Amino acid sequence: MYPNTIKAAFVLLLVSIITAVVSISIDFYFAPPILSKQDMAVFSVITMSIFLLNVYYICKGRNWARILWLVLFVGGIAVALLNGAPPPPHHISGYYFYFESFQIVLQTAITILLFLPDSNAWFAQRASGTQGERDVV
Repeated sequence: MYPNTIKAAFVLLLVSIITAVVSISIDFYFAPPILSKQDMAVFSVITMSIFLLNVYYICKGRNWARILWLVLFVGGIAVALLNGAPPPPHHISGYYFYFESFQIVLQTAITILLFLPDSNAWFAQRASGTQGERDVV
């Protein structure tokens, strides 16, 4: 069975997927044209595919996916801080500032939940193949 920390992380991962789709939509329609709309769409599909694949493997209990999440999270936070994220409230709209801030808090919570002791034990159990009842995701 899943520990409560993993269940909470799964719920937050679902919320994160929804917020990522909304964020991509906001960027696609309102962001300054750094890329063409076609290039932006291709980049968004590739990024979202990698994100969904990683979430799938986290849900399957793959420790490498959890570590990849951590690396991408730390790298994303570093880039965001260097670029001044979340963007100032006047960027696109005031709501975008709060939306981006929510994403940062959400992904921080997911990262913490994935590395709490109960989660560590679950990932170790999944890796050793001694999970007993098979978890269905």
